[in-house]
Amino acid sequence: MRRLGDVIAPASGRAGSGHSLPVYSVTKHAGFVPQRDYFKKQVASVDTSSYKVVRAGQFAYATIHLDEGAIGFAPEDCIVSPMYTVFSVDSEKVDITYLLRLLRSPQAIARYGSLGRGSAERRKSISLKALGSLLVPIPDLQKQRRIAAILDAADAIRAKRRAQLTHLDELPQALFREMFGGGFDTVRLGDVASFVRGVTYKPAEVSARGVGVMRTKNVQKRLYLGDVVRITPSEPIKDEKFLRQGDTLISSANSWNLVGRCCFVDDLPERFVIGGFVVALRPSSRIDPLFLHQWFSGPEVQATVRSFGNRTTNISNLDISRTKSLLLPLPPLRLQQEFADKVEAIHAERARVARALEADDELFAALQHRAFRGEL
Repeated sequence: MRRLGDVIAPASGRAGSGHSLPVYSVTKHAGFVPQRDYFKKQVASVDTSSYKVVRAGQFAYATIHLDEGAIGFAPEDCIVSPMYTVFSVDSEKVDITYLLRLLRSPQAIARYGSLGRGSAERRKSISLKALGSLLVPIPDLQKQRRIAAILDAADAIRAKRRAQLTHLDELPQALFREMFGGGFDTVRLGDVASFVRGVTYKPAEVSARGVGVMRTKNVQKRLYLGDVVRITPSEPIKDEKFLRQGDTLISSANSWNLVGRCCFVDDLPERFVIGGFVVALRPSSRIDPLFLHQWFSGPEVQATVRSFGNRTTNISNLDISRTKSLLLPLPPLRLQQEFADKVEAIHAERARVARALEADDELFAALQHRAFRGEL
């Protein structure tokens, strides 16, 4: 074990005026990322003369976000915001890929909290001096490179799995456009589906043993059941107010950019009540549930639904009346069900890949643990 400070050193240098270096940000997931790719709008100020220069192979980390893994090394000469801390590495003693894996490992991240300085109300900053006080495993260069290669190979498999998941997430919408892009009669949404408003409850009705309530927090890409409020209602709840398989659950009161967000309700482990700030879009017998969900979750419909909301307030509400009037294609039910069968096959494949990714994540964590204990 060696002090990290023995193999790293502060790197100083400001961009000054008239430079042509690209602006980068350092993220917790991807390390160095061109700022134009990371932010939709240009965040760098017009005057970047005070920005810090980072040479290719040098490290930078977010001084108050290091405990989230926001560290990386520069792929090219660039500049970063003054909020980052920049340091160089003794290349005769340390392989930069090995060091990055080490500094982003769970073992290292768990220790950063004790290095920070600052008030409890604010995130604590971690100085380079404090970071340099860490004792870290620094084997010979050959072993470092072997460890880095093993971890890189395992991580590459995880990246491919994540890319597969992204593709499978996008596939149903692409299939919908391909099968139903035009040529079908249209119908008002309100003629083939109904909106079921949720129930409100009082704080006194919250109970650990009560019935679960679905809220806006539960409306993610998929129905999220990790945070469920339970209530024991003072009056019986109508059967229609319970979530049903085949519903599309919609966030009906949220910030403007999230109102209309929805997820499909598949198999449920128990009965859940529809909450007060969500609504269920419930299909009639004329329309397939998955077909309806795919249409409503499409980017065009989502943008239209958001446009109905009020952007001048903190909370925007779903305009159910206007949403009911939206027109959607209504192909023959047989064709809708053919689409639904294909989507279910896609979902099954996605579940398989997700399980494989979980196994890959467990393997990667085990490899990291062994690598930095000197067991690889």
